[in-house]
Formats: sequence, structure tokens, C-alpha cells
Amino acid sequence: MENELWLSDNDEAPPEEDLAVADGGNGQAHELPKLSFPLPTICANDLLLKDWPEPPWLVPGILPVGLCYLAGKPKVGKSWLGLQLAQAVCTGGNFLGVGVEPAPVLYLALEDSPRRLQQRMKAQMWPAGKGVAEFIGARGARNIGALNKGGTARLIEAIRVTGYRLVVVDTLSRLFTGDQNDVSQVTAALGPLQQEAINLGAAILILDHHNKMGGANPFGKADEDYFDPVINILGSTAKAAICDCIWGLYRLNGKPGAILAVTGRDVDERRLVLTHDRVTQCWQSEGDSDMVKVTKSRSEILEVVADLKRASCAEIAEAMDRNRGTVYKMLQELVAGGLLDRDEDDYVLPSD
Repeated sequence: MENELWLSDNDEAPPEEDLAVADGGNGQAHELPKLSFPLPTICANDLLLKDWPEPPWLVPGILPVGLCYLAGKPKVGKSWLGLQLAQAVCTGGNFLGVGVEPAPVLYLALEDSPRRLQQRMKAQMWPAGKGVAEFIGARGARNIGALNKGGTARLIEAIRVTGYRLVVVDTLSRLFTGDQNDVSQVTAALGPLQQEAINLGAAILILDHHNKMGGANPFGKADEDYFDPVINILGSTAKAAICDCIWGLYRLNGKPGAILAVTGRDVDERRLVLTHDRVTQCWQSEGDSDMVKVTKSRSEILEVVADLKRASCAEIAEAMDRNRGTVYKMLQELVAGGLLDRDEDDYVLPSD
């Protein structure tokens, strides 16, 4: 994994083949003086030439492995969306138009009673006896404790031992008793969660609130360009700096539906147009608001696939002379939008 190259004081050194100690034999232009102790480095040449694997996803193109936030103002529908995600991962279903592999789920429902949680699950038509999903209420969460008072280590142990691939915390304010504006407290509580989630291949989704800026109408005169899921998070900027992905859920004032703004380190910025199904109490994706236009890059991908009939991500990236990681993300968006189909490792145009 990419992150294995960067070590903390307590980590073991990675295999020698992944390292390039500065001794002049690692492809660098000039030999560097030798040190009296081993300094595990990787040279620029090896970084450029190594074939890095694609970043792992829990929901391709939307939710990567790591620490993620789902933030919005009160009563916007965050809990419904978090519960909907948990069902999709638990059962191996579909989340906002994207297929999800089944995996164990832990849901910390810290604001709902068991009765209310059951009502919500039945409304979303959760199937009984399918998949592994476990819930903890406010009383049970006392065994974990506040994240800033030892709870982080216990939550990490739970993920490591049980193999949960998705952990939903609803909400952060119920599991964090410190000052969310204090950078050191936030970093100490959430930093280890972020690193361990990546190491263990899990996604931790924390439901949080927007600050006053995000709580106001973010669209101004119905203009979607005014929202920013990063600066809208309540509390310290360290929360945004630590996490790998941020979802901002914005309800359109006076209009049905919402916008889910997605951004992150290895995630293309997206704006999914959502509608709320009152029968199933689930959010449905109407597609990426940016994809309606079909950008020049996405159009070029479709042209390459049309010419080649079928092509892998690497072949498409080579034909476009573009970074493979960037092309991969756009391919997932095109598949989610129904403009491409995936056949094993290749991409093809829809048959219809």
C-alpha cells in the first residue's frame, strides 16, 4: 500500500525492494554521502516509475477507504443517508447508483432509540437475516467512551478484531466531549482513526454538523457554486485536514431534493443531484450535476472506448496521454451515470 512507505517511530521498516537508500545506486543523478545509520528513502526516479495500485474504495468513486465526513445542517437527511449506506454495504447492494461489495458494518446510532432505529430500517426495507450489521446505541457507546478520552483506541480495536469494513458514527458530537475547535484535541482523537482505517482497509464515516456558514442557504440565488464542504464543517480546520473524503449534504431551500458535494484527497470533486423517496426514505441519485454537460475529458474517454470497442483503464489512459488514476475516477463516474459498462477489467459502451 502506498502509505507503507511513510513510517512513524513505531512502524517497522518496509521491505528493501520498496526502498532506495541514498547510496548512488538508486537511479539518482549524483551519489549522496553515506550516513552512519540506515535512512529508508525512496528516490524520485522510483516514485515516478513505480506502478502504483489504484486507491481502494468502499463505494467506487464516492467513498474511499479511510476517515470520511458526512456533514450538513440539522434535519437535512444525514442519518437517513448514513443508514442507507450501511444497508448497501451490509447486503452488497446499491448505493446512489453504484454497486457495493458486501462487508460487515458497525453503526453507532447515538441519537436514536432502538425502536426509532427499527422504524427507520423497516422504512428503508432492510432485509432480515442478510449480511452482517451491528448497532450500538448511546448507552452501549459508554463501553467505547469519548474519542478524546480513550475511545479512539477501543474503536480501532473493534475494527481490527471484528473486521468491520464500514463504521458509521452518528454523530461526532455524541462521541467527542472536548473542544472541537481545539486542533490538538481533534488531531489526537481522529488522526489514529484515519491511519488505522487505511491500514485495515475500512471506511469510517462520521456524521457531523455544518457551521453557521454552511447552515445558511449555501446556494445564494439557487447557485450551486457557493457551497464548500471543506470550510462548512463545524469546528477546527484540523477535521478537514485529517480526513480522506468529505460529503456535504445541502438541501435546496424551497425545492425538493438535495446536492451531495463530494471532495477528498483521491476523490474527484463531484456534485450528485439527489431526490428523496418518501416511500422508502432513501436518497436516489439523479446523476452528477457536472456530468450533465459531459466534460471534454469524459467525452474523450467515450470516443476512445468507441474506437477500441473495449479497453482497460491503462489502455484508455495511454491513448489519452493522461494520468491513470485520474482516468480511473472518470471511468467510475461514467459507469455510475450509465454512459459506460464494465466487463471484467475492460470498459465498453452500453449495448442499448
